[in-house]
Amino acid sequence: MQSKEDLLSFIGKIRNRMNRVESLKKLLFALMVGAIVVAVLEGVALFVPFYNVHIFALIAVGLALVTGVILCFFRRHSMKDAAMQIDSCGFEERIITAYENRDKEGDMLEAQRVNAIGALRGNEGYVKVKKKIPWWQIVALVGCVALAIFFANMVSPAKQRASEQHELQQEVADAKQGIQEKIEALENIEKEKLSEEDRKAIEEMQESLRNSMDEYSQVVNRDEFNEAKQREDYKENEIEMQLHNMAQSGQNQNSGVSEQLTQVANQMSGQQGGGQQGGQQGGQQVAQGGQQGGQQGGQQGGQQGGQQGGQQGGQQGGQQGGQQGGQQGGQQGGQGGQQAGTGHADNEHDYVSVDTGVGDDEALVGQNTESGTTETYVGENGMSWSGTHVDYQQVIGSYTQQAYEGISRGEYPAGMEDIIKDYFSSFE
Repeated sequence: MQSKEDLLSFIGKIRNRMNRVESLKKLLFALMVGAIVVAVLEGVALFVPFYNVHIFALIAVGLALVTGVILCFFRRHSMKDAAMQIDSCGFEERIITAYENRDKEGDMLEAQRVNAIGALRGNEGYVKVKKKIPWWQIVALVGCVALAIFFANMVSPAKQRASEQHELQQEVADAKQGIQEKIEALENIEKEKLSEEDRKAIEEMQESLRNSMDEYSQVVNRDEFNEAKQREDYKENEIEMQLHNMAQSGQNQNSGVSEQLTQVANQMSGQQGGGQQGGQQGGQQVAQGGQQGGQQGGQQGGQQGGQQGGQQGGQQGGQQGGQQGGQQGGQQGGQGGQQAGTGHADNEHDYVSVDTGVGDDEALVGQNTESGTTETYVGENGMSWSGTHVDYQQVIGSYTQQAYEGISRGEYPAGMEDIIKDYFSSFE
């Protein structure tokens, strides 16, 4: 019995050694295959935009290692393989014979096992397990790793495009997430406290924002993203002003939903970016200054004659203070300037007068026939020219709104949006 245990112990030791060597070979081969795949992926990324190539390279190496481990486990050497390996070292099948008859009893079999064990003990040093790893696997592994590192550190136009495309996708995802939050904010407004007209307006706001999300989904380059962003910003500015107007209405103030409308309006402006937020805050500050200037000018105008002071205090204070502060700040400042600019006068003077008479101004062209007439009338707060009076902000605001709506609908060629915006900004 002792001879059988000694035989199995020795064969088991040789088997473990064989498994370690074969596992090393299999893992090395798996790493070689993984390195080849990584080198190919990194090489392809030099010519084809492939931003996540490094992630896929790591996945390829991981899969190769897992495959190697699985092969090592399922293709382990058996005790019989080890016995045959021992016999190949000059034992002339004595070890395999003793192993196959290990469970049989008999004097002849026992004598054979004793002979095999004796041969092992006397020649144990001759039992060798081949540890040689194919040199070409090592060369291929080292070469592919070096090539993959070289490709990974190279700069190419395709890699730059891939990086730009990935950044664009991230910005698109962020923009869509921001729009979704604004849609949810509009959804959370207590609509049962609003009028039917306001509820319909909020539904149109939500639909408009959903259209912006659809536009972002179709973006494929930076120019299209910028155009979609411009249209989104314009829509959100319009929504913000509408919500502020809803919040200021008497019905909504009485129903208690005014504060909620104001919060959602601030959310619209607050998520458009730090530059816009800062511009709106600055606009509010300038608008306050314009309101104070309008009040002072209005008071002076009321005391000195009404029209001159009202125009200077209301028009300059309201227009300059409000319009330069941004759309939101400009609107508030302009309203404040107009209301305060009337001073002690009861009439609004923020208008453009179109004279119907004929004068000697050298800037006028044509022939002076001296046959025209100029009519004036004296009002309660001073002299006014007879003619057509058109509200300045109404005219400029109407054309500005039409232009921005055209931009949002994509009616103008690419690159014209900034020119149009600069043109109408010059009137502020």
